[in-house]
Amino acid sequence: MTQCKEIAKQLKKMLSIYSIKEKESELLPEFTEPFRFQETLFQQCRNAADELSYLGSCLSCESGDFPDMFYGIYQGNRLHFSSSATLDGGCNHVRFFGVSVTALACNDREFVEKAMPHSLGLCGTAVPYDTIPNLFMGIFYKDETMMNEALVLAEKFLARKQRKYDILIVQYLMDLWEKRTENLTELIEQICIEEQRVTENTTYIGYGNEKYNKVINIFAHGLFALAEHYLGAELFETIALPNVKSFCKEYELYRCGHKQNGELLVNYPENYGYLNQISDLIPQITLKENGKKKSIVDTELFADKLFQKVYSSGKLQHIVKRDIAWIAAWGTTEEFLQKFREDDEMQYFYDRGLIYYALSNPDMGSCYEISSFLLSRCNKEKKNCILEKKTRDFDGPYHMLFRRKNYDVLQTAELCEQLFEAGADPNQAGEKNVLPIELMMALPFTEEELHPLYDIWMKLPAVDLKLHTFDGKQPIDFAKKYKRKKLATWIKAQL
Repeated sequence: MTQCKEIAKQLKKMLSIYSIKEKESELLPEFTEPFRFQETLFQQCRNAADELSYLGSCLSCESGDFPDMFYGIYQGNRLHFSSSATLDGGCNHVRFFGVSVTALACNDREFVEKAMPHSLGLCGTAVPYDTIPNLFMGIFYKDETMMNEALVLAEKFLARKQRKYDILIVQYLMDLWEKRTENLTELIEQICIEEQRVTENTTYIGYGNEKYNKVINIFAHGLFALAEHYLGAELFETIALPNVKSFCKEYELYRCGHKQNGELLVNYPENYGYLNQISDLIPQITLKENGKKKSIVDTELFADKLFQKVYSSGKLQHIVKRDIAWIAAWGTTEEFLQKFREDDEMQYFYDRGLIYYALSNPDMGSCYEISSFLLSRCNKEKKNCILEKKTRDFDGPYHMLFRRKNYDVLQTAELCEQLFEAGADPNQAGEKNVLPIELMMALPFTEEELHPLYDIWMKLPAVDLKLHTFDGKQPIDFAKKYKRKKLATWIKAQL
């Protein structure tokens, strides 16, 4: 049996889906309610990515024709990243080393610039954690300054006891940098053999999918492709192909002769059509400060950017228009008014009144107009506009308003007043015992800019300035925390 046939045979035993048709028709998580729109979309990405690279590998090894593997790795890796980069990992771009190497296995060099951008610099100085990713970045970007720093860390790494698997990768990267091409083939072979050994005999944390890498090592293909990127075609062609059962030589020959053009292995039907676009829409990651001079991936910003790109494409409109609550949360004022029916404001939708969805609408104009429309029916027409969830100990309307990601201070102030007139409780502590007044103080504006909000809040007769949170904090403590001097002075005067 040839190497390819053996790989296909082993993968068939492991895969749960065996054809492109099955993958295209698989059931994905359903959109259940508006507040889980983003979350569900990225769950769908994760499920869609599952096994995709290895389905393509299986089909290609079985047929002897390798586009399925080439494009399966591309699509699977990008969909996987689209989901994982939205989840808080508590660290910087070091976490994307594995997917960056995997991207090179299908010549997706553009992906590396999104997942491990040169502008972010090296990952850090922790041994062994940052050693291998730093070497990778120095080589990929052909940056001598970066590499000199990475090599210092690598020497510290090699001076300590380490896993053989990691030592082999470090040695491969160091030899690649020095262009010691005579060692590269054997090192790739040893990496494949060692990975297979440890996955079969120990609890193991690697850089790819350990379950499948012992059959076909896509991560090792990525390391080998890194050599082509760094050395150039002429010198790379002098290197012999690795001869080991989990490294597919026929695929490697195909990869060397093809550029990545972003074709997809699986084309989802119209109701999931947005999944076909996500691979092209991935934004570059960014970092944010996380205290003690530590930077971590800004997963929230990544999720917002990617979701907005998908949403702007128009492919999610059939979901947004499913009912009035979805339109209130994600649609336009015009769409909302067309769908609205008498007494909708008096109904529960997914255990909440419509005002909750309107206040969360990402477009501030739509948020203000739809919310004002609903509240006016309560304030002027004396309708019973539902301002609470069925469970009272949850965040109230003020929490929804102050937790928005974009603001117009004047419109926000007007909505505060309208909410109070409609009967909303400005003292509702919410699910995590967070007071609305604290959220107002935390808004990203100066005190001068917040003046219209202060004016409204100071006039609300029901605001209780003696409330305590679970940890004993009062509004005066939050005013000091957020350096709101004017508000602190007013609170002291009231007390």
